[in-house]
Amino acid sequence: MAHKQNSGIVFDLDGTLIDSERLALGIWINLCKEKGYLYQEKDFVQMIGKDSLSCKNILCVALSLKSDEVDNLWSEAVSRYQSLMQTEVRLKTGAMELISWAGTQGIPMAIATTTESMLANKIIENLNLNKWINSWICGDQVEKKKPFPDIYLKAAELLDIDPKFSYAIEDSRVGIKAAHSAGFNTIFVPDVLPASEDMKTYIGCSFGDLNEVLVRMKGVFSE
Repeated sequence: MAHKQNSGIVFDLDGTLIDSERLALGIWINLCKEKGYLYQEKDFVQMIGKDSLSCKNILCVALSLKSDEVDNLWSEAVSRYQSLMQTEVRLKTGAMELISWAGTQGIPMAIATTTESMLANKIIENLNLNKWINSWICGDQVEKKKPFPDIYLKAAELLDIDPKFSYAIEDSRVGIKAAHSAGFNTIFVPDVLPASEDMKTYIGCSFGDLNEVLVRMKGVFSE
């Protein structure tokens, strides 16, 4: 193979491979409106890339609710997301092209997502991502979530790859910081939010979509 031994690609899921963040935002806004809570886009922005516990803590503060009230709200939001998942969740532009190319090249790939296993498994299977990607690590499988490097280190271990020869593709601040801390070459593809000034320390390069990343990867893995 043309690419370096022990190199691979690790993808984030929500906002990177799948166009899910805007769907989630709509669910939260509509649900909170029905319940009489004021939920704003700035609250959602704080939740992007975070694990469920962190998101619930944000909701407690933003909505002035007790933890059990937020737990009930969270369960209903997840239920709505699951019901819309098969018809509304789509792959991001260039996602399947990039994954299928890497798969045909024999490049090891994994998904590192903060989303919990029950939901992530369904998404990955529904969108046929598991045709090319056989390894994924979810938020409930590591003790320390993004922005800690644990999930990326676990992905590297599963794939038997060296982070310094490998690439991590992310759309969020916490994700790009986690990948950088794990020693990966980081690629930022913005979704809901552009790169903030403080993120630039952690970003190796940025692209507008995954088609642009594919062009870059073809160059990198043929060197």
